[in-house]
Parts: sequence; structure tokens; C-alpha cells
Amino acid sequence: MEGQSVVGKGLCIRIGTYNLRLSSRDSGENKWELRRPRIVQSIKDNNFDVFGVQECDSQLQCCLEEDLGKDYVFSFFSPYSKNGNGDKANGIVVKKNIFEISDWHFFWAADNPEIMSSGDTGKRASYNRGGCCAVITHKATGVRFFVMETHACLHPTPNATYADVYIKMERRYNAGGIPSVFVGDMSLHEHLARIRVLTHVLQRALGAARRYASLISIYEREREKRRFERFRKY
Repeated sequence: MEGQSVVGKGLCIRIGTYNLRLSSRDSGENKWELRRPRIVQSIKDNNFDVFGVQECDSQLQCCLEEDLGKDYVFSFFSPYSKNGNGDKANGIVVKKNIFEISDWHFFWAADNPEIMSSGDTGKRASYNRGGCCAVITHKATGVRFFVMETHACLHPTPNATYADVYIKMERRYNAGGIPSVFVGDMSLHEHLARIRVLTHVLQRALGAARRYASLISIYEREREKRRFERFRKY
């Protein structure tokens, strides 16, 4: 899927998202050393203007900046650090010669989104989850749009409990209602009630885009794309 004109100015934007998986997680054919060139080539082949990333440990952050730093600017958020810097991060990446990123914010999926918390608690483990967001400006035209990115809670109960955090943060940091995109690994399953809440984010984003004769499409890696398609049909 390819982005169409934004704010009626004929601006085409290609947007994607990748859960990269921590570099320490896999061995054999899936170890990071073998995945790395495939990921980099995928980004180059798709020629993304803006994309989200999840599960970026310190090694992955360094590798991405080394491989793609000539063309992209990386903004990372680690939910395991009070100041948002550090390991196990997600983030937003933009083409540096075409776009400018500003109004950067981050938050936690928690009762108080401004305080670091291990809100994603269940039988399997406990994780810190949250999201980040920014305003992206096209340098040549001044066209602006809003991007929010997340690695949402894995466990069903906190995922449902904190789904409305994303709505609140989008309203807070995109108060002007410019066209909005929500990307990430949302840990969605079509039968769960939390989808109804997250649907509101996408409907509001699409509504804002249509008001400006705009449409921005989302690239998902194949597994998440299938989930997202089921999510949209719910």
C-alpha cells in the first residue's frame, strides 16, 4: 500500500513499521547477524519515508544508525528508562533530507502515562510498554502530519486496560488534529474487546486525513499485516 496525497499538495509518503526482535533472542538462521542485511535491504527496497521500529536493543540501535544513518534520522524511546534513553527501545525513523521531526514525546502504557511503570504484567512475564509520537514536517512544502508508534502490551488484560492511553496521548499531542498515523506492534487479536478502543484511534486518524483530502497508508511486516487486516474488519 502506498500513501496518497497529503493535505491536497500531491505529497506521497511511504510509511512502515518493523518489530526487529532483540538481537539476543535468536540463533541459527534467525540470529541478528543474518537478519540484519535482510532488514536493511527491505527498508531500502521499500524506500520508506517514515517507519516505526520495536524491540531495538542497544546493539540494534547502533547497527541501524551505522547502516542507514546516511539517509535517516532515528529517534528512540526506551520504556525501561525514566528519561526514555537506553535499551529495549521502540522509535520513529524519518528520511533526514526530506522530513524534519519535532514535538517529540513519549509515554507509558500505565495508570499514569508520564511515570515509568511495568504495566504489562501477566503469567508469562512483566514488561514496560508505551509509545512515542512526533510531528513530521515535509521540508519542501511545510506539510505536517502526526505519527504515533507503540509496542503495546502483550498480555490481554493490560492491553485492554491501557488501550485508551493512546487515544488520550494522540489528543494531547495532536491537539490541532493534523493528519495522523498510528504504527507499531499492537499485539492485537480480533476477538478481544480492546480492538474497539484502538479502532477509535485509526478512525480518527482516517477522518482527519479525509478532511484534508489525504490518505496515509501503513506498511506492516507480514505477520502484523495479517493481524491489522483482521483488526480493520472487526
